[in-house]
Amino acid sequence: MHLPGGEVTFQGEHYQLAPVVSSPGSVQRPHPPILIGGTSNAALQRVARVGDGWLSTGLHPEHLRARISTLQKLCEAQGRRFADLSLCHKLFINIGEARRGTDGSRDAGTGVQADIVDDLRRLIDLGYSRLIVRYRGSNADEQLKQLRIFIENIIPQV
Repeated sequence: MHLPGGEVTFQGEHYQLAPVVSSPGSVQRPHPPILIGGTSNAALQRVARVGDGWLSTGLHPEHLRARISTLQKLCEAQGRRFADLSLCHKLFINIGEARRGTDGSRDAGTGVQADIVDDLRRLIDLGYSRLIVRYRGSNADEQLKQLRIFIENIIPQV
């Protein structure tokens, strides 16, 4: 296998790739950043061992604090600096209607705009530098409306 860009081949046990030209190659060296998702202890162990960052989803900012503390300890055990990891959170938005989680609390990213601004501020305070935003509905017009409100009204307040 060659570095990204140029001619690439691969001969593995289950897959073979005849010579192909990959152009342009990746600008990141030695590879693009690897974000590992999941909130279980096993997922956090993988992040601490080999990840360039952590992609969390589905947890409210208050619950993320404990997971981050665990990740910090796992990084120390691996001899890695937690500060070198990139933290990214996937947030499911529903502006204007609060959704309730299994514990009965409001899901982060849902409800009135002020609540969502507070959710984002808490994520930043926890050390998050990246965010993936998704609207769960299937109506394209509503999705566009939700994203427009998020971009125009919520992000400027953070």
